[in-house]
Amino acid sequence: MRKFLILMSAWLFVFSLLGVNHAFADTKTTVKTVKTDKAAAADDDPTVYVTPNGKKYHKKNCKQAAVGKSGIKLSEALLKDITACKLCKPPEAMFYVNPNGKKFHKKNCTMVKKDAVAISPEDTQKNKLEACKLCMAPKPAKKK
Repeated sequence: MRKFLILMSAWLFVFSLLGVNHAFADTKTTVKTVKTDKAAAADDDPTVYVTPNGKKYHKKNCKQAAVGKSGIKLSEALLKDITACKLCKPPEAMFYVNPNGKKFHKKNCTMVKKDAVAISPEDTQKNKLEACKLCMAPKPAKKK
């Protein structure tokens, strides 16, 4: 019986380190958390619209991009130094930079430290920060 209590105490200690209140964690809560994280990640990189030779990115219904527009991710537009349209005011992503960092990251990047600071796209350009190659790399095109 004593070995059993010691073993249970060890397991409870391990679960407390992992942030689980008890050994029988609610799986529904875990699933909801994962869905919320995916939704937050999707909001971090919305689709914006660019004309073939455009220097600005737009909302889908912007009159400035009425002809020949194509949808791309905001992170791709920023990597190409395309800036926001002042007429339609599309979403501007907030990025994160670590103290003394030379690169900016998306919110969910594994390189973002706890003491990272939010920074606007304009400030990334003003401070001559590079895009993180891990979280900002364009995704390869899907094969049809």
